[in-house]
Amino acid sequence: MEKNRGRSDKAALWLVLLFAGLGIALIAINDVSNRLLAGVHAYTVGEGHWARAQKQATISIVKYLYTEDEQFLDTFHHNIDVIEGNRLGRTELTKSAPNYDVVEEEFLRGQHRPEDIPKLVWMYEKLSLYTPFKIAVNHWIEGDLLIGFMADAANNVESFVERGDLTESEINHLSDHIFYLERQLATVEKNFALSISEAADWLYTRVYWINRIAIVVILLTGLIFAIVRVEILRKWGEKLYHSEKKFRQVLTHSKDVIYQLDIKTGEYIYITPSVKNLLGYTSEELIRGGLSFVLSLTHPEDLKRMKAEVLQYDSDDIEKIVAKDSEFRFKTKDGDYKWVSNKRSVLKDSNGKPSAIIGNVRDVSDWKKGVLELSSSVKEKEMLLSEIHHRVKNNLSIVSSLIELQKNSSDNGADKGLQEIQLRIKSIALVHEKLYQNETFADVDLAEYIEDLVETVYTTFNTEEKKISLQKNMDSLSVNIKRAVPIGLICNEMLNNCYKYAFEGVDEGVISIDLKVRDNKAKLTISDNGIGLPEDFEEMKKQSLGMTLIEVFTKQLDGELSYKSDNGTIFTIEFDVDA
Repeated sequence: MEKNRGRSDKAALWLVLLFAGLGIALIAINDVSNRLLAGVHAYTVGEGHWARAQKQATISIVKYLYTEDEQFLDTFHHNIDVIEGNRLGRTELTKSAPNYDVVEEEFLRGQHRPEDIPKLVWMYEKLSLYTPFKIAVNHWIEGDLLIGFMADAANNVESFVERGDLTESEINHLSDHIFYLERQLATVEKNFALSISEAADWLYTRVYWINRIAIVVILLTGLIFAIVRVEILRKWGEKLYHSEKKFRQVLTHSKDVIYQLDIKTGEYIYITPSVKNLLGYTSEELIRGGLSFVLSLTHPEDLKRMKAEVLQYDSDDIEKIVAKDSEFRFKTKDGDYKWVSNKRSVLKDSNGKPSAIIGNVRDVSDWKKGVLELSSSVKEKEMLLSEIHHRVKNNLSIVSSLIELQKNSSDNGADKGLQEIQLRIKSIALVHEKLYQNETFADVDLAEYIEDLVETVYTTFNTEEKKISLQKNMDSLSVNIKRAVPIGLICNEMLNNCYKYAFEGVDEGVISIDLKVRDNKAKLTISDNGIGLPEDFEEMKKQSLGMTLIEVFTKQLDGELSYKSDNGTIFTIEFDVDA
């Protein structure tokens, strides 16, 4: 539809451009027509001045011939000067680069009106090559030649008069010659006037028909444009009708309820008929009842929240408010409640201000029921998992208690082995204790776990004979049970080694536990200021169960183990946080 509309718009645009072009052409034609007619008029007026001056010159020279009155000779020269001005002006125009100041000056001398001179110049320059106008100019040139002969005749008359010996025969001869020239000039004048008239008719005829053709073309273009626009509007109307019909069918058969709410009045403008399937009420009933009736159907537990949202419809933040989907319960006509989801958007008026809310209400009762059942199931599993961790911890505590009883009935050599086993069991039990105390049942705070583990080992090994103090500096880090158990067992073995071997022969010491987390790497360091590692430690560790466990659990963590003697012993393991 958009593609067809684009084509129609382009066609209409081309018609508008054509129409505008023809209009401009018509204006230009009218301008040329007006200039041509004004030019012809100027030439006609000029021809009148020229003919009058020629006749006055002829009469004046004849009177001078018979009376020898100088006044008539002056009149002759005055009229000849008018004709000479027209000749010199025309001659200047024939040059390749005419001086228009000279042209104006000579035409003024030829008694042309100042406002007519630009018209004379324009017409001469534009039409001098066209045949009808060219003929008229040739007659003009011929007249100028005859005027020259007339001037020569006048000079002869003046010479004879000044000599004073004119005879009647000479007077008659000169008079006949002058009247002969006058008849010739009359013929030229007549031909010039006729040529100008023919040129005017030639120009008028062509301008007239060009003008009429342009008008007809403009009218036809306007008619075509109107027909095309009507057809386009008709097609758009049909497409709009079918689109609206299709849209209404979609709305009518949609399971969702679509509505439009006027913000100012709080009245529903439109509600789709599908609301009857959702609530049992018809769209007319809800529109008639308005927003207050809809709120009355809202579940009491959701009513306060819904009223608060409705009161904010007049605020400037309405777009932010409706952008958030809301879920609430509606009471159906049968008295049951249904969970619905309300998605909304703001409709703005021509001034850009919010005028209405368009909403889509969907039945989400089944989905809500599934969420509630899932939530209940998760809670049951959490309780079950908590109980499992609690029972594992209790069972491990029972095993530890049994070992404690066995220690009391065993010799000192077996007692130490049982104590080590007991501490390992306690470190595992402590993990389960932390898990069932945690809300997530998945992760353990490693710093908190190690601190409790350190206290357990300290309680086991602490004696009055030796004063061993602890220093702890640990960053917070959450780990799952799969990683917490091996880390706890590693800590247990390292602390065991510190208490058992680091302070032989000394009465006091310090054990430091550091946990640092940097760039997705965790670094656990347990050090002491005791006697350090023995020289044959590498051989001894092969026979040590504790070191074997440390290395095995470090590999389980995909970590790296390092140790050294430096004013005591330093054990370090590094592992990835997100591994």
